[in-house]
Amino acid sequence: MGYVNCQCLIMFMCLPIFVVSLLPFMIAVLVYQSVLILTGYVIYCKILQNPYDLHTTSNVASRAHRFTWYLHGWIWNGYEVQGLENIPDSGPALIIFYHGALPVDIYYLIAHLFFHKDRVLQAVADYFLFKVPGLKILLESIGVIPGSQETCTKTLKDGNLLAISPGGVYESQFSHRYNLLWKNRVGFAKVAIDAKVPIIPVFTENLREAYRTLSTGKSLFEKIYNATKFPFTPIYGGFPVKLITHIGKPIPYDPELSPEQLKTKVANAIEELIAKHQRRPPSILRAVMDRIPAFRIYCLILRKLNKSKGGWDSAARTMISGLWYLHGKIWHGYEVRGLHNVPDSGPSLFIFYHGAVPTDMYYFYTHVYFHKNRILNAVADRFMFKLPGFPILMECLKATTGTKQTCINLLKDGNILALSPGGVYESQFSHNYNLMWKNRIGFAKVAIDAKVPIIPIFTENVREAFRSVSFAQRLFLKLYTWTKLPVAPVYGAFPVKMITHVGKPIAYDPELTPEELQVKVADAINHLISENQRLPGSILHALIDRISSLKERHKLNQHTLRKQK
Repeated sequence: MGYVNCQCLIMFMCLPIFVVSLLPFMIAVLVYQSVLILTGYVIYCKILQNPYDLHTTSNVASRAHRFTWYLHGWIWNGYEVQGLENIPDSGPALIIFYHGALPVDIYYLIAHLFFHKDRVLQAVADYFLFKVPGLKILLESIGVIPGSQETCTKTLKDGNLLAISPGGVYESQFSHRYNLLWKNRVGFAKVAIDAKVPIIPVFTENLREAYRTLSTGKSLFEKIYNATKFPFTPIYGGFPVKLITHIGKPIPYDPELSPEQLKTKVANAIEELIAKHQRRPPSILRAVMDRIPAFRIYCLILRKLNKSKGGWDSAARTMISGLWYLHGKIWHGYEVRGLHNVPDSGPSLFIFYHGAVPTDMYYFYTHVYFHKNRILNAVADRFMFKLPGFPILMECLKATTGTKQTCINLLKDGNILALSPGGVYESQFSHNYNLMWKNRIGFAKVAIDAKVPIIPIFTENVREAFRSVSFAQRLFLKLYTWTKLPVAPVYGAFPVKMITHVGKPIAYDPELTPEELQVKVADAINHLISENQRLPGSILHALIDRISSLKERHKLNQHTLRKQK
């Protein structure tokens, strides 16, 4: 009996080792599933004698196996990409990335670029991958190349995107704390200079927590690798940690830089991304907990409080922002796209479409506060300041009643300010995302007097989250005209997907009249609505949008239809 108990104890103790050793094989299963999809497609085309091209974004096989990777990244790692706007919509660029123990992040990024940017990202892989049975067709489909300097230069000169990790397999095995192991490799820099293309630095947060290589026996495995050029270091992991790929700003081509100088510049850019986004020392447990929005918000609040040197209002603002940030993430899966259009310093006037309840602006405020380290002042209707308890909240969040002179002063002091020309009127009586600004040009006069750019904003599905009733419009309009209070009943609070789209700034132009500027801004917001909002609005579809894969498939279909037209 004692022997059996001892045997059970040993098996129980060895179970975690068995699991972490087995999990990496999930990726092998996924790889060969993609191989089967592609092989089946090629056989099908040959039987029907149809021509096929595995590189294009239009064939079924390319979509199917990339969708598999997209789905796996979303489910298993909650995969996200931040800075996708730094990838050009057309033309060549060289992407330089840090190499994890298993580069699953690059597979996920390839899928994201395929579906979000309609672009094929080619990559350089080690020669040993081309010798693995069955992988040739997958590598051909993804656009993986062995990576001689001439091949890479030609690929870029043909207008393609190309990804390279200078550290390669060596870095994947022996970098344990996110340290770059590039040695004296400057080949990628020579390629970028010869092809005259920008370099885009990329780093994936928690990559080393998803898969790890053994740190014991490093000297032995390094000797074996140097002798064989084959990665023998054992890998373990496959943990469902949060993975976020951060794409840095492009480093433009500079003919004055030598390859060595360019290498140093790119390495510094990637190390900045690591220092900014990666928790040190690394922790698998915390990386798994990053999947929980509440934990990420908690970390953001702590970081903000530690840096804060203000009084009670600064601490209160941080706590309130944390609560709203968390609510948006959990209840609406809230996102901001185009956050790079928000300036890091200096004044700007944000103009937005007003939903039935402007919860999107509270969420947007928190994203600007935490991610851009800026306080977004906002213009609110006077009745808000008369609600019990609201004056102190308005003061804390830097809301103002918004006289023309107050707005001009705020902007001239270097602040960012948000207002909705449609205001409460638009919130009650706009039912299908139509702007209801009447002849209001006050915001345009403010922008012209303060000499600041205007940034258009629209939140997708804001009218599906909360709606105002569409019956008895004349009655509610008369009541509103008489009382100036929003009396139209509001219903909803549905957990729909909400995404705030930040448009490109409209630069100050002294030649424009307020009326012309109003038209220009209205056109910009209408363009954001037509590009991103399903019309007519649908609560059911907006709820389904919480399923990322279905949403992106819809977006891609819409994008394809527009291109065909």
